[in-house]
Amino acid sequence: MYFVDKIFINKDPNKKDIIVIKKILDRLDIKKHLEHSFVYILIDDDDAIEVLSFLDNYVYIASKELNVNNKMAVEYLIEKEEIDQEVNKILYWSGINGIKKFVPVVSEEIRNGELIKKYANMNIFAKNRTEALWKIPSISSVQYMYLEDVDEEV
Repeated sequence: MYFVDKIFINKDPNKKDIIVIKKILDRLDIKKHLEHSFVYILIDDDDAIEVLSFLDNYVYIASKELNVNNKMAVEYLIEKEEIDQEVNKILYWSGINGIKKFVPVVSEEIRNGELIKKYANMNIFAKNRTEALWKIPSISSVQYMYLEDVDEEV
């Protein structure tokens, strides 16, 4: 496979983006890197540029299992956690596969002898607390004290 077939970009870059991307790629040992990885260049709406890499094996497995081309497999890997959360959310509300709903508790205080909790504005859908703990860093950077199982009886 040619190296040019292992570099993808999410949208057409403007002239400024091309200059920045070229500088980034020149600083990296991109040829050595491309021997075992795919590179995805992500340009966001504010023209910030992020360079992501994915090992060949992950891309090839995703491509084969999803029956898509390598670029689509890389895009799937980028969005995998969000996709998994949406699937788990559907499974949770359907009562399938024992998926649980967790919410991060960001603070607690006692007022008038009553425990008042403040929750993050997000939910994590996972099979258990351990799985939920592993998923949080890839979904959000929220600072939290602990996870609360929404359906756990007190």
